[in-house]
Amino acid sequence: MGSTLLDLLEPGWRRHLASGEPAGTLDVEPEMLDAAALALGDLSRSEPPTALNRRWPACIVVAVAQVTARYDKNGKVWPAWFRATGSRATKRSTADWAEAFLGSLAALGVPAPAGDPLETVLAHAAVTASSLHEFLRLAGAGAPEQQLSELDPAVAALLRLRAGTGFVGRCRRLMELLTSGDESGAEDLASLSLPRRIVDAARTAAAAHPGPGGRRPLRLDPFGRGVLTRDADSDAGRGRDNARSWTAMSPVEVTDPADPLLAFDA
Repeated sequence: MGSTLLDLLEPGWRRHLASGEPAGTLDVEPEMLDAAALALGDLSRSEPPTALNRRWPACIVVAVAQVTARYDKNGKVWPAWFRATGSRATKRSTADWAEAFLGSLAALGVPAPAGDPLETVLAHAAVTASSLHEFLRLAGAGAPEQQLSELDPAVAALLRLRAGTGFVGRCRRLMELLTSGDESGAEDLASLSLPRRIVDAARTAAAAHPGPGGRRPLRLDPFGRGVLTRDADSDAGRGRDNARSWTAMSPVEVTDPADPLLAFDA
């Protein structure tokens, strides 16, 4: 059963990797990813991973990279992989899967960065979940690649790939579309060829840090609460100005109650 699933996935995943894109930029449903990882784990009990990569190299690359992207918390990669495959982690099994990952890239003709295999997996993960929100925020704010690479080893590894700069550029464009204040059409987002996990995270980041076109209204409170804000679609936009809808942006930076300010909207 597991081999049948991998046979079905292999051709499409090969095409994606052949395009030069990191494995983590492929749109894979979480349930499909979990099933593929379990299938590889089950098969590795009867054959070593280095044998599996002769038949399913793309499945190994995509599954390892995407499990890392979704579930890795600390850049160590393999603990998350062994949890996903339901198999036991040992020094030997870790070395076998690392060798299988690099061997799979070689079999597919995909160049691997020199250095630790761990960095190669992180590069193909295309930003792990633990740093994705901040990565998108910084990318949307126009942070240079050097600053992005300092955010997380996975980002630094990604930017060493030939396709890394292009991926960052598409993420910048995604954040621009989502923070512009205009409703982005599905066609605009689809043209960026970014997976749903990236788009969903970008929506969250954009909502938390709206751009000029989607800026939330501001007010100075005359009674010591400082700068207040509310959602742009609050009741006030429909003619009802409810004081409870306003929240302090910087609660620790309050004005002096003895020196009140006139309230105004910006």
